[in-house]
Amino acid sequence: SCFHNIQCLAWFMLGVLVVGCIAVFAPKQPSTPRTSTQASAIVDYQCPAKISKSRTFDQFDEAEYIKEAKQQGTDNMTHFAETFRTSEFDDWGKSYNEVKQGMSGFKRKFFAPHLKSGDSIYESASGIGLNLLMTLEVLHEEAGITDLVVYGNEYISTSVEISNVIFDNITADFRPHKGHLCMGDSESLPFVPSNSFDLVYCGYITPLTDPLGLNEQFGIDLTWGNGIGKDGVNDTYTRLCDADADDWKSAKLNELAQKTQDDWFGQWFGEMVRLAKPGAPVIAEQVSPQLCGHRMDWGGVSRKFWEEGAERYGWDVDVDSVQIVDDKIFERRYHVYMLKNGVKED
Repeated sequence: SCFHNIQCLAWFMLGVLVVGCIAVFAPKQPSTPRTSTQASAIVDYQCPAKISKSRTFDQFDEAEYIKEAKQQGTDNMTHFAETFRTSEFDDWGKSYNEVKQGMSGFKRKFFAPHLKSGDSIYESASGIGLNLLMTLEVLHEEAGITDLVVYGNEYISTSVEISNVIFDNITADFRPHKGHLCMGDSESLPFVPSNSFDLVYCGYITPLTDPLGLNEQFGIDLTWGNGIGKDGVNDTYTRLCDADADDWKSAKLNELAQKTQDDWFGQWFGEMVRLAKPGAPVIAEQVSPQLCGHRMDWGGVSRKFWEEGAERYGWDVDVDSVQIVDDKIFERRYHVYMLKNGVKED
């Protein structure tokens, strides 16, 4: 049960020191604390000691997710530092290098123009921190941006602990600065102040796999590895998609399921908009399409959803700024970019 006690954290620190030859990971020098070059990039708040149960993880086998996170980052940190670029992590099913290659162009075009050295970025659902690390590398390599202050939230405590230790020990050319990486449910982040960050993004808005609560109401087991059909998604909801035209009950349930999914995405993205500074970009990467339109994913929202979101959910964004871009890694997924209303101050 590593990362749940001080001895394991100390062991990890030692492992990082051993691999000082790895460019990204090296011991932090206590005599030269890292501080931002811009006071506006420092956002002062406290991580919560406890958070409420997430609607997403009511439906997942959380214990298995935690176990997987530990295996990814904590069983052997020396090995992790040497191999993380070529190993599959963070539920990507791809290596760090493969995802970085596929995402570099998008991050260069939609992230870099809105940032300068010393700014702040926030990732909603930041996992063990690999997407944040990748973003910093891309912005440095493609645009020469350094000294960014990183913030984020993640629901799984083990992942939060891993990301904090990683960012406490990065000394790379892009000179990252850690703000706060907290436990938090992306749907509700009341502890994070509004209008605070120069860019807010999410690497993946995790969809509800059981939007109608069938698991709780009828005892249908929808946890990982159960109730999964030949198409790779839950049979219960795909049957609703495939119902006959005269089956009005199934049609209505399917409509309610998608509305619940839409509202989940709307609330999550609305929190991201709230955290962004006026005029700052708010970005959702690798959005999954609606389940009925693509059976090889977990469900999501249509592209039209984003054009209607500002009015439907009260997002404070410039609707004319919305851009949707095809993902280059996962079939039929896409990225969404928009600007918060207002003028961003330098």
